[in-house]
Amino acid sequence: MRLNDESEIMVSPASKYYWRRLIDFCGRHKLRVVYLDDFETFEKVMEKRAEAETYKQRLRSFFERLESERSIYTETNYVREWMEAGYRADVEAEYIFIVGREKKILENIQKTNPSIVVMGKGHGDIIFLNRGSLETQGISFGQYLREIAGLRNEEADPFEGWTISAVMPEFDKKLPSFITYEGPDPSVVVERELLQRSYNAVTQMRILPERKPDFIGTWFPKLRSRGLFEVYIEERRDGGGISGTIEDILGTAGFEGHWNGQKISFKKNYDAQKSQGQSHYPLFYQGNLENGTIRGHYDFISDGGIINYPGQKDSFVLFQGDQFKLDLS
Repeated sequence: MRLNDESEIMVSPASKYYWRRLIDFCGRHKLRVVYLDDFETFEKVMEKRAEAETYKQRLRSFFERLESERSIYTETNYVREWMEAGYRADVEAEYIFIVGREKKILENIQKTNPSIVVMGKGHGDIIFLNRGSLETQGISFGQYLREIAGLRNEEADPFEGWTISAVMPEFDKKLPSFITYEGPDPSVVVERELLQRSYNAVTQMRILPERKPDFIGTWFPKLRSRGLFEVYIEERRDGGGISGTIEDILGTAGFEGHWNGQKISFKKNYDAQKSQGQSHYPLFYQGNLENGTIRGHYDFISDGGIINYPGQKDSFVLFQGDQFKLDLS
């Protein structure tokens, strides 16, 4: 699909096949089709993706030159800045693509007042979950259905998704059907929450800006916003014992450990219901306070004990309070 500025949006054959079927159906039944997406928003997405690619190309050229000159790499501020800027542009592009588009979709629903709206589950579940606040803005809701394709012989679990033939035309061999709304897909809700956290990290250097953490740090000093995390102490015990929750762009983790004002250690374990793509194993952090900054390393804990990774010293930094120190040199 080509935009006015000659840039292109890649649409998979499966998606085109699905939406074409819907358009053909509406045409046969003389139903007027209104497009709710917004091309200006797509253009903003493409601009951000191009910006991200610019920084990635700078990094590729830099390391290719090092390799050709057989030079030893020494981390520099501008390389770190390129990594941060490229990552930030990627996150902003995704945020505009999901959240920005959804805002425009809702505005177009208000303008056109359609009787039936068809959209992906990632938008539909979130919008219907927040229908209470949207109804005050003049958007009314009727029945919400999810589309699934179930096997004709019903010998296996049905394939749940947002299309009949979105993956390949062979899905025509399955029986399209609808199910009533049974609450949002938990993975969709978690995915949206984590996208918001990633956006907060690159724009505000915070995960939950409405809250005040006891510590803030990063488990990825080379790309600080990617590894940003906030520590919330919920219980303090005699002898320096602490426990509570840790919030980052991967989700929510519980932790238990010790902090005596100079040394910190804690075990972190992600909550599978509130996280996505997290480590299968708990992680063990330990660090020391040096010139106002806690520096240390973390290791994975397997069934057989701690898995040590050579060269992981200073694999995390941590600060007391809610202000992240940008200069880590």
